[in-house]
Amino acid sequence: MAEMLDVNLNTVSRAYRELVSEGIIEPIRGEGYIVKKDILDNFNEELINELTIIVKKCINAGMKVDDICNIIKSAGGITNATKSRKS
Repeated sequence: MAEMLDVNLNTVSRAYRELVSEGIIEPIRGEGYIVKKDILDNFNEELINELTIIVKKCINAGMKVDDICNIIKSAGGITNATKSRKS
């Protein structure tokens, strides 16, 4: 990761240690590091709340629900062709 970000290896190691000590990530032997489930759940909940607020603003501004859904699908890389292949 240090090479990918063009930073010193010690900087990356220190960042991982700090994230572990703050209880945000945990080391998994043979796997690396993962974000703790409760932290991830809280983060996802915050994102959903933010998205809900934005969608309500879009609707109040007169956007159609279908248009909002298409924007979300497009942002997620989901197209009609993608949906057809998954079915």
